[in-house]
Amino acid sequence: MKKMILCVVFLALMLGLGVVYQFYPNPRPLLSEEGQNLREFYQSLNQSKIDLAKTKGLIEAREKVIAEQKQILQAGEALAASGQAVLIDSVSYSQEKVKADLARRKRDDKFLRQTVDSNKVYQGKLEDIIVSLAERIAKIRIDFSETEAIKAELAALADYQLLSLSEIKAVTEEELPALLSKANGDFKEKLEQIKKSQRIDFFPDVLAEDFIATSSWLKQAAIYQAEQTEVKKRKEIEEQQRRQAEADQQRKAFEEEKLKQAEAEKQRKIAEEERLRQAEAESKRKAAEEQQRQQAEAESKRKQEEEERRLAQFEADRKIIEAEKDQQRQAEVEKQKQIDAVIADWQSFWLKFGVKADLSAVKISKYSPEFSRILIIPQGLTLNQTIRFCRDRFPVSNFWNDLDKAIVQNDRLPTQTYAVCLRDRREADKELRNLSAIALVEKKIVGITLLERLVYELKYFDETGCHLDGEGCTLCIGSRVAGGDIPCVNWTGHLQVSWSDKLFRDIIYYNECVRAVVY
Repeated sequence: MKKMILCVVFLALMLGLGVVYQFYPNPRPLLSEEGQNLREFYQSLNQSKIDLAKTKGLIEAREKVIAEQKQILQAGEALAASGQAVLIDSVSYSQEKVKADLARRKRDDKFLRQTVDSNKVYQGKLEDIIVSLAERIAKIRIDFSETEAIKAELAALADYQLLSLSEIKAVTEEELPALLSKANGDFKEKLEQIKKSQRIDFFPDVLAEDFIATSSWLKQAAIYQAEQTEVKKRKEIEEQQRRQAEADQQRKAFEEEKLKQAEAEKQRKIAEEERLRQAEAESKRKAAEEQQRQQAEAESKRKQEEEERRLAQFEADRKIIEAEKDQQRQAEVEKQKQIDAVIADWQSFWLKFGVKADLSAVKISKYSPEFSRILIIPQGLTLNQTIRFCRDRFPVSNFWNDLDKAIVQNDRLPTQTYAVCLRDRREADKELRNLSAIALVEKKIVGITLLERLVYELKYFDETGCHLDGEGCTLCIGSRVAGGDIPCVNWTGHLQVSWSDKLFRDIIYYNECVRAVVY
């Protein structure tokens, strides 16, 4: 009974509400049409964000799966590279399957990346729409006169995080302009933040007409990608488990084969080492023999070269000696020719004075380029005879009337014809200046005699028409007068023959010098 009463009351209420709804005008909505549109767009945008986040999550999961597949492929490649002939076919087959699977996943990954790129384009469109939203909200004008209606309109702004509901409920009519200004300022500030940070997390993104189509496409793409990803993920897990089982089986077989190969390799290395030791010993033996052979060849070659050098040196020395002998013979011949010419000249010279001297037996052994003047003294020639020859040709001043008696000592006498050699110069040897006769004897220097000096004067005058010692004086240390003094000769407009005590003193008088001779 009570149930029936309740049903009647409920039907009466429903009927009354229907009548009221039919005859009573539509109530004014709390939000304006634009506010309702904004709310719907915001809700759709939030749903799009959720879908985009899901899509990104699926892409990340897909990338992880691809990374795992790459690791498996790398492991398979390493396994195939180190396997032996027994496992080559199975490993190659697994590699082809893994590569085909990886290629298929790359195609799927390309599709996902195209989806992400489309989402990025869509996000760019959302950012462009934000700018148009700012322009539209800035143009909103509140035409309502009732405070409650304005509050209801402002409540829509609370959905966009521009105002809080507490601020809207507590506002008075006088505070409305300031509150609207604050909301407008907050919106502009958030808009600038959006432009700077490129973020769309706190503000609705789409107010354009193409949002609905774009949002629907994103939802469909997300649903399709989610379904495809789930199916592929399940297949990949199954395929991965199957490949893992095959890889484990192959790995075990490969490890067993590897152990066998390692043992065989060990035995092979032992045999190879033994062979290498034997080869090395044989190589060392051959190297030692080769070294001994090379040393023997080198020693033989060295001895041969040394013998050749000795013979060559001997031949060169022989040629040098022969050349020197030839030069000596030629020099001797030339020297003898010069000596023969000098002897012939002296033969003619003495004939001028009526002296018939036999010069054929005279010996001239000390002739040299330094001592190139030769004086030949004929046998029996005297000082008085020679001084007379001088007086016949030029004036003579003689300190002694009889020179043969005055000169009591001579180093050389013409008991037989002889020759001496001296320096071919007009003045005496200046390098022997300021030396006493005793000092010259100590130095083993042989000096000219008075007879030789007078003969030199005659010969020089006969050749040149001039006289010797025009500036100095020749000390004839090869001769002595009584008392030990030394005769000297010089030219002072006439031939002057005098004496000097140069035997002991070293004081220079009239530039006195000695003429050294060799014989």
